[in-house]
Amino acid sequence: MTEILCRRTIHGLAPEGESEAVAVLRHIPVGTLVSCDVRDPTRRSGAYHRWVFALLNKVHANQDYFQTVDHLRFALLARLGYVDKIILRGGREVTVPKSMSFAKMSPEEFGRFAEAAVKFLCEEVIPGLEPNALRREIEEMIGGPSVVIDAGGEPLTGLEGG
Repeated sequence: MTEILCRRTIHGLAPEGESEAVAVLRHIPVGTLVSCDVRDPTRRSGAYHRWVFALLNKVHANQDYFQTVDHLRFALLARLGYVDKIILRGGREVTVPKSMSFAKMSPEEFGRFAEAAVKFLCEEVIPGLEPNALRREIEEMIGGPSVVIDAGGEPLTGLEGG
C-alpha cells in the first residue's frame, strides 16, 4: 500500500503537486474503485508522522549500515525501548517494534521521543552529525519550522545555533 497526499477541491480529491501521488494514481485505471483511509494531515499526529519519517529518510540516505528505512526505524525503536519481547515455544525470545501512536502522544511526549531519536541518530548512526543541523534539514524537507519541543520545553525551530 502506498500513502499519498491529496487536496480536497470542489471537484473531489486531487493529488498534491507533482509528487509520488501523481505517479501512483496514473497507474490506476479511470473508473477503478480504490480504498481510501482519509485523515487530516494537519492534525498533530500527521505532523509528528511527517517529521519522524523525514528524519528517518534523511538519516538513512546519509549512512550505509542500515539497508532499509524500516531497519533504521526498528533500530531506533529498539534503542529507545519501544519494543515488545515475545517468547516462542522452546524459549526463543523475539523482539518486535511497537506501533508508534503519535495521535496519543502529547507535545511533551513527542518532544522527548524526538530528542531521544535525534540523539541516537547523531551519536550512534552518524556519529558527529550536529543535532541542530539535522533539525534544520528536516524543517526544510517538511516545509517549515518543526513541531518538536526539546526535553526542556523550549521550541526547537532549528534556527538557533549549536
